[in-house]
Amino acid sequence: HSCLEKYWSQRPEGWAFWFSNPDFAVPLRHSEADYMAPLKAGQTYKAELSLDHIGETSVEFVCEIFDGE
Repeated sequence: HSCLEKYWSQRPEGWAFWFSNPDFAVPLRHSEADYMAPLKAGQTYKAELSLDHIGETSVEFVCEIFDGE
């Protein structure tokens, strides 16, 4: 979720645009993950978010998480 917030804040439209525009609803209603390796509590990771698909009623992102190795 933090990665998604950072993504929106770096967009030209800005974070507030998505929540102040009455034409949009932006709930985070579904997420899923495929874990390729364990994530350790307290360790810092790098997350990269990319836009995958924009549909008529949805938007899909891909978030990749790296431990620097």
